[in-house]
Amino acid sequence: MLLKNKTVVLTGSNRGIGKSILEILSKNGANVFACVRTIDEKFLTHIESLKNSYKNDIIPVQINL
Repeated sequence: MLLKNKTVVLTGSNRGIGKSILEILSKNGANVFACVRTIDEKFLTHIESLKNSYKNDIIPVQINL
């Protein structure tokens, strides 16, 4: 739990490298503001799965940078 009690803002967290980083951050105990262009049901299901597995907090944020 390298990142327990740390908060991270992660952009592009719904696919590719960003999605992998979201999983690694969750596994290491970080609370994450997961930023994406469009929040869809597939993404919400994925973050709920991560939250249940790793007991961290993931907050989806819709943002277009």
